[in-house]
Amino acid sequence: MPKELSNRQRQEKLWMSSGAPEVSSFVEAVEGLFTDSGLGDALSSNTTGFSKTAESRLCELEKELAKVPTQGGPMKIINDPAMLQVRKLAAEILPLVENELK
Repeated sequence: MPKELSNRQRQEKLWMSSGAPEVSSFVEAVEGLFTDSGLGDALSSNTTGFSKTAESRLCELEKELAKVPTQGGPMKIINDPAMLQVRKLAAEILPLVENELK
């Protein structure tokens, strides 16, 4: 999911999709990363297994995601200025997490 949150073109493709084979939304991306995976709870209890650096960046990302308004449709979300920081942080987190999962 950080991949989806880091890439504007991927967001446009998935969040603006009219259906199969690939479709997603901002809310689905956030829930998939923090809720469905249990990462949000693991961050709260410092039990992610990731380095302190990765955990810190993930907490930052979670805070930035909370600043993104979810009304107005996918293009409004994609274009929201808060998404610039979300994409930047998600892009920085990807290699950290990927290296630690190896």
